Amino acid sequence: MNLQETKCYLDSLINFENRLQTVSSRNFKLDRMKKLLDLLGNPHLQLKCIHIAGTKGKGSTSALTANILQEAGFRVGLYTSPHIKNYRERIRVLQNNTKETLSKDIFPGCIDEKDLAYVVARIKPAVDQLHEEKELGQVTFYEVFTAAAFLYFKQQQVDIVVLETGLGGRLDATNVVNALVCVLTAVGLEHTHLLGDTLAAIAREKIAIVKNGNEHVVVGPQENEVKDVVQRHCFSLGIKPDFIREEDILFKQKDLTRQVFDFEELKDLQLVLLGEHQVYNAAVAIKIIKALKVLGWTVSDQAIFNGLKKVVWPGRFEIIQKKPYVILDGAHTQHSMKVLMETIKEFFPTQKITVVLGFSNDKDYLGMCKELKGLIGQVILTKADHPRARSLSVEEMNVVFENKKIHSTDTVS
Repeated sequence: MNLQETKCYLDSLINFENRLQTVSSRNFKLDRMKKLLDLLGNPHLQLKCIHIAGTKGKGSTSALTANILQEAGFRVGLYTSPHIKNYRERIRVLQNNTKETLSKDIFPGCIDEKDLAYVVARIKPAVDQLHEEKELGQVTFYEVFTAAAFLYFKQQQVDIVVLETGLGGRLDATNVVNALVCVLTAVGLEHTHLLGDTLAAIAREKIAIVKNGNEHVVVGPQENEVKDVVQRHCFSLGIKPDFIREEDILFKQKDLTRQVFDFEELKDLQLVLLGEHQVYNAAVAIKIIKALKVLGWTVSDQAIFNGLKKVVWPGRFEIIQKKPYVILDGAHTQHSMKVLMETIKEFFPTQKITVVLGFSNDKDYLGMCKELKGLIGQVILTKADHPRARSLSVEEMNVVFENKKIHSTDTVS
């Protein structure tokens, strides 16, 4: 299978990411993923994993954790989704001699095109067999890509894998691993037609990655109803979850270049990721590392310091220009938009801002717009080049943003 054949094959698979609003939970079958992996020799069972679920912060937490482990000298597999520019970004291997990013890659350590073609070629006969049998339905793009990650990480002989769920947890294709540490970052209302329309229901779906009673469980700051669900689930398995306590964090310095904070006994930790929420994500990453240390993994405080300090994560309050300031952020829930606005108010308390807005069809765009009202001076509506992109009219948004200047453009460059 050459590179073009690989791309065509992946593009031919059912991809629920492009049409989530039309999908139901019946479309997700963990038995199909288990059968696929069984046909491939169960590579996932030979990997040591950290499994991270949540609505917000799981990507940043995954990156922070992986970079700390890289600084500690481990060879780390990192699986995240979605991608920003190229789907090879989802599968990465980090080690201390990881080369700087190639010009076409925005992250270091991405699986290269030939390796991706190789592992996909190995997977295709197993997919064909499942399709011939028909019993479990059509294998999806996400299932094939997750299987590719497992095969590649095994081939690369990684020491540990940081594994981010794609959607929910209970039926997510990643929920086949027996993790050393399971993690729940902030839970919010998203994908309610698939996961449930309350925080408690969504939390039950996500905490289901904890399943055998042998895992260490780390939990980021949550609403009380989420905490209750987590505690009941974990206690039923004989696990005491480790919750992040806000009183264990001391914010010491914030500006537009970095944040400095203390967490528990660790002092003067630094992040270039901006926003108070990123400090909480960093605290979760530190708790993950502490859980690994209990299990016998060696990670120094210096590795924690260095790992946190070097993480850059595009699209998370990313400053792409300073005169004037242009900030890029992928907030896509009402809660994340609220957090974004709080961060902007902190750094630009008196300024009215111009907001360039684009939404997906399955997002609560009215809830997000509600959080924007107090700060904006004018709005530019646009639309991503994506099947799930929502079309918005100036007339529609005039109702939402009373007395604001509203413009519209097909694309922004």
